[in-house]
Amino acid sequence: MFSKLIGALGGESYEHSDVSLRSTDDIESLLGSKISLKYIDLLKEYKSSIIFKFGAVFKPIDSTPLDDSNGLLSLEMLYGLAGSANLFDKNEQYKNFIPREFIVIGDSFSDNQICIKKESGEVFFWNHEARTEEKNLYKISKNISKFLYSIKPEEKIINIERIGVESSNFNF
Repeated sequence: MFSKLIGALGGESYEHSDVSLRSTDDIESLLGSKISLKYIDLLKEYKSSIIFKFGAVFKPIDSTPLDDSNGLLSLEMLYGLAGSANLFDKNEQYKNFIPREFIVIGDSFSDNQICIKKESGEVFFWNHEARTEEKNLYKISKNISKFLYSIKPEEKIINIERIGVESSNFNF
């Protein structure tokens, strides 16, 4: 289900790993009871983290100070179960920064994180540069399924007129 969606977005394994995966019980223990089993299946299929070769964006429910002009944020990576950027190591890395009721599941730009609230399964954006804890978490989606379906390919269109390029000459 999610595999086709991620594939259509240009999602691919960040690194190929033969490392044995954690058990479903370990994964559910980390992610909490409100997580979709289909999401766990997606993690098991890709094994390592998922990157988006075409770029990926999403529109959060709560606007953030970092939204682009269209109200979008970028998604760089969804953490996997194995490899150098895995769910378990990333949660260990951020445990002293992100409130304990949240777990990190992915990376947005500039070290900002995508998180799930364990009790509710809601998905949040964590702004790592916010000065207060009250202002650093923004609701993205009601659950992981809705979040994954909200991801769109990034449109990388450069408007030459907008950036002021009149001409260019390359002499090789």
